[in-house]
Parts: sequence; structure tokens; C-alpha cells
Amino acid sequence: MLKPKPIQYVFVSHMSNLCAEITTYYVSDSCDTFDELIKKSYYNDIKSIYCRKMELTEIPYLPNRLIELYCKGNKLTRLPQLPDNLLYMNCSDNQLTILPKLPKSLVCLWVSWNKLKELPRLPDYINIFGCEHNYITTVPFLPDSLTYFYFVGFNPISDFITNNFGSWIKYRKYQNLMLKVNANIIGEWFAKCRMNPKYKYCRDRLMEEFKELYDTS
Repeated sequence: MLKPKPIQYVFVSHMSNLCAEITTYYVSDSCDTFDELIKKSYYNDIKSIYCRKMELTEIPYLPNRLIELYCKGNKLTRLPQLPDNLLYMNCSDNQLTILPKLPKSLVCLWVSWNKLKELPRLPDYINIFGCEHNYITTVPFLPDSLTYFYFVGFNPISDFITNNFGSWIKYRKYQNLMLKVNANIIGEWFAKCRMNPKYKYCRDRLMEEFKELYDTS
């Protein structure tokens, strides 16, 4: 049996300020297990972690300053909380059934070949998102920043989008339209009922606003 490849990572060695310019020095290294990696004194300075096909079943926690995580081809069933500055993540070909909250910084995400049935809200500035070969039945709002969306293969939502809209771009336009329509409906409803004493909230607000007219005490 082949021995799994070690975990490869990149961390910030040190920073220097020469001629008014800050220079960052990166160092690449490797270790055999996450337990060994976590014990490194500079763990939270690690920027990139590459741990493909290592038979991992869990990742304890991630460095605070991590910007890239590549953990494709393991046996992960869940992921830890993701760092706020994460930009790129590929966790395809695992056994994930749910994803954690995605950081706002994320611009590229691959979660293909897992067991996902639903997705969390996508970051507003995400560019690439791949979720082929899952069991996804609904798709969250697709941001305008999205340029590539791969969703075909097994996903029930794939047939729905293809059969009813022809492409995910047309589906996104439909989402935007429905968002505006629903916003208008809510706005019209509020304008209609905000002064209607039929509703308790409105009665309470009106009574408070015109208290001096009926308060004789």
C-alpha cells in the first residue's frame, strides 16, 4: 500500500521593512499529520494547506490567516469553521453532507463529488463555484459576481434549471427578478397595512403615536 503524501503548506517566515517597502518571506514545508502540523509554533501564520488523498476523516481547526485550502480526495464528513480571509477552497471528492458558513472573502469554491443536499448562502464576490455530482435540490441566490457555475451531474436542481431555464445564467436573472418582485410586494403590503388598525402591530404603533389624543389621565 502506498504511503499517503505528506501535508504540504506555506507559511509566512518573517516580514522586513526595507526602503519603505514591506517584503514578506514565504516558506514551503511538509509534515505527515494534522496533529503534527497544529503543534507548529507558526501554525496560525500558515497561508496555504495542501492535503490531497490522505485518508483524512476530519480537520481539527484551520489557521486564522489561511487563504487557500486544498483537501480534495479524502473522507471528510464535515469541515471546521472557515477562516475569515479564505480565498480558495477545494474540498471535492469527500463525504460532506453539509458545509459551514462561507466567509465573505471566498472567491473560488469546489465541493463536487460529495453528499450535499443543500448549500449555504454564497459570498457576494464569489467568481467560481463547482458543486457537480451531489444531491442538491435547491440553490441559494447566485451573486452577480459569479462567472462559472458547475452544477450538472446527479443534482436534482440540474434538471430543473436545464429544463425550465436552459442555463444557470437565465436562472440567475430569474432569481434577480423574483427578488425585485418580492421586494415590491412587501413594500406595497407595508404601505397598505402600516396605518390599518386591523393589525396589532399597527394598532400599537398608532396608539403610541397618537397617545395624547385619547389619553385623558
